[in-house]
Amino acid sequence: KIKDYGLLVDIGATKVLTNFSEPSLIGNPTIHIGFRVPKAMESEMDAYWKSHEAFMRSYQTLGVIGDDGDKPRFLEFYISKGAELKNPMDPSSGETGSLIYMMSETYLTPQAIPKHFELAAKHWDGFKKLPEYMEKYGIVTQVGQAKVITCFQETGLPFQISKGSSCLHMTMRVPVAKEAEMDSYWTEHEAAVRKTHTMGTAGDDSKAPRITSFYVAKGKELKNPMDPTSAETGTLIYQMSETYAAPEGIPKHMEIMGAKWAGMATLPQKIKDYGL
Repeated sequence: KIKDYGLLVDIGATKVLTNFSEPSLIGNPTIHIGFRVPKAMESEMDAYWKSHEAFMRSYQTLGVIGDDGDKPRFLEFYISKGAELKNPMDPSSGETGSLIYMMSETYLTPQAIPKHFELAAKHWDGFKKLPEYMEKYGIVTQVGQAKVITCFQETGLPFQISKGSSCLHMTMRVPVAKEAEMDSYWTEHEAAVRKTHTMGTAGDDSKAPRITSFYVAKGKELKNPMDPTSAETGTLIYQMSETYAAPEGIPKHMEIMGAKWAGMATLPQKIKDYGL
């Protein structure tokens, strides 16, 4: 058949030179806002963030197709909420009485972030209350300063995160002198996750926990994170954000990391030294 009809036969002789694949996720800018809120504020804060979601659905674009000058394109957006534990590494440690809210967003380009804020100021009533909430409840705020440095998804495709997904977040404020050490630390963490976890919803959490999003972002901390022209503090913010397909994935993740990742042994000290 090759002799009779063939025009070209290539069995491993050629390699891809150019393509039309999605852009890499590495280097994408992120926004993170973390609040520590009294339980008495839960209803008010739930309504606040739900109104933000409604704004996002109307004035932003999920995916790579679009114009950041019109509707900013994003690849990840969620807000998580849960009871704060006295020792977040020990689920039996008891609650502090506060709630943790974490907003996590990943954009396709740096230009999308100022457009996001321009639209929020015009079309989201909650934007006016944001400075007050940040002052009262803020744990961390970074607006485009932190970019993705490790991830479990090279292509810039939107993460498939369902409401109710279990989340894992760590935020660290690190001296610039520790940058190389911390970069290496999180790069080794990514390598361990890649070997032992599954990206997506297909699989068995008892063998390889299913992750629906995973990345670590890094950036210089600003004295006023809402003003990109403000001075730097001299420290770096590292933000780890992970979501799981099922709650059972997180204890299995911790078990596997304890066995397969050498960095797990130093994590409690790093949380003590740098954790927010």
